[in-house]
Amino acid sequence: MSVPGYGIAAAVLFHGENPPHPFVPMGALITPLNKMQQVRTALAVAKPGDMICLGDGKFAVTDHGMLDRGPIVIPPGVHLRGMGRGRTLLWSNKQIDADGATLPDGSREIPIGPAFSLSDGCTVEGIDFENVCYNPYEDGGCIGFTPTISNATATIRDCSMKAGDWTVYDWSPGNTLTIEDSVITGGRVLLANEDSGIGSTVLVYRTQFFGDAKLSVSVGEVSNKDNGGVFGVVSRGGLTRLVDCEMTLSGSGWQYPDAPTNNVVSATPRVCGITDMGGGNGPPSGTTRIEIYNLRCAIDANGSDPARCWALDVQTDYVQKNVSWSANDETLSRSWTASVAN
Repeated sequence: MSVPGYGIAAAVLFHGENPPHPFVPMGALITPLNKMQQVRTALAVAKPGDMICLGDGKFAVTDHGMLDRGPIVIPPGVHLRGMGRGRTLLWSNKQIDADGATLPDGSREIPIGPAFSLSDGCTVEGIDFENVCYNPYEDGGCIGFTPTISNATATIRDCSMKAGDWTVYDWSPGNTLTIEDSVITGGRVLLANEDSGIGSTVLVYRTQFFGDAKLSVSVGEVSNKDNGGVFGVVSRGGLTRLVDCEMTLSGSGWQYPDAPTNNVVSATPRVCGITDMGGGNGPPSGTTRIEIYNLRCAIDANGSDPARCWALDVQTDYVQKNVSWSANDETLSRSWTASVAN
């Protein structure tokens, strides 16, 4: 069974980081009939230093009657590698902070967080990750640390990540996430660095952000009629650094869900490249720092309030003092009037 744009799915577990060829898995291939279950098994037995290679194809978390929507956990120290963007797809329809997986002993895994959960020391590479929440009016999250994981380090390299609401997600203290040469697509918050306590670190290099309000009709806090919007980055705690990145963001007029929800609206009055206040969040932490080096940002209000569309929308004075940018970024639109020292 093949999927348009993807071939037949296969996966192989290698013990250690030295497969026979860097992008051609060797060994017994997993058949399309049981491919996701085999991936789950490989993840369950993998040890730090192991590599799991996924072949061409779509690996759907809910394949063949599986009711568990995730999270799919990449174990500590494991390297999960696909055949490249456009060839290997990991797909889920999990609701964020819900739908925990059933473990082999019959217990339920903690369900909070995104569909694909990163652990300390893991790397994911050459994979398309996509989450489409089964309930379109609820928030769906694609990939990142669960809020229960802290002081962890992980790397995302040469991947694409897509979700309607929360695409890349880090909401717990002390974590460091590095993203390189990737594509992030979403309808609300594309990258959330939101630990408002001691802070976390997200380092992003040579990555494209594509935000489109029409990818979501959720009615969560990031879609509220006062402060909702499309946000390339929401940074509310710790360090967010973007180097040689590009953002293309598009808003929308109010969208009313086509199901009865007490007339709650799905709205995006704002479109922002980087902000410290996304949706209905409280004030950011005093640890918040934002560093920008050669950011290109194109915003199309497209029905959102043009007066609330900014490349940099930093609303708290103590965070404004902790924003720095290169000479190439001097022309980025900014929503504050006070001078911010570089």
